[in-house]
Formats: sequence, structure tokens, C-alpha cells
Amino acid sequence: MLRKLQNELQTEMAATQTQPAEVEQQEENAIAGVIGTVQVILPLTGVVDIAAFSAKLQRKVDKIEGEINSLSARLKNPGFVNNAAPEVIQSVRDNVAEAEKQAEILRDRIRKLA
Repeated sequence: MLRKLQNELQTEMAATQTQPAEVEQQEENAIAGVIGTVQVILPLTGVVDIAAFSAKLQRKVDKIEGEINSLSARLKNPGFVNNAAPEVIQSVRDNVAEAEKQAEILRDRIRKLA
């Protein structure tokens, strides 16, 4: 009985799986994320105002770029670099790298929504 239920569930899951070409097409008007080992694609068309959502993402990019500029200025300041502990300097460098990654992810999302 249990084996029969497992087979039915696997058959049902196989029948409802989205093909890779369909996933790529859906991503044009959707936002994707990964939860554990499952990729989740949420359609945005008709649910979210795409222009407003893009503007919100752009504001986040602008804020992150401001942080990048601030942290980069700190690293370019000889007084900071000469007086700060090496761990602090490395922490600021790590923060710049993380902020740059976040900004690139958001820019990519904006491009996909356009």
C-alpha cells in the first residue's frame, strides 16, 4: 500500500514538473528563489506593479551603492588604513564585496523585469 502511494506521488510530481524551457520563459515576468533544494518561481504579472517593483529595487541598489562608496572612501583614507586593526580593515573589505554582490543581484533582477 505504501509503495503504491509512493509511486502515485512520484508519477504526479513528474507530470507537474516544469520543463527547463518553461522555467526560463517564466523568469521573464517572475521572481525566482531557492528554498532548500527546491527552486520557487513566483509569477509577478498581474500580481505586482512591475514598474513600481523595479523602482523599489532601484532604490535599494542606490542605497547599497551609497554604502559601497562610503566604505570604499574609508578604505582610501590613509588615516583609517594606518590606524585601524587589520581585522577591521578586512571586515570593511568583506562588507564592500558583499554589498557589490547584492547590488549586482538586484541589477540583474531589474534587467529581467524590464
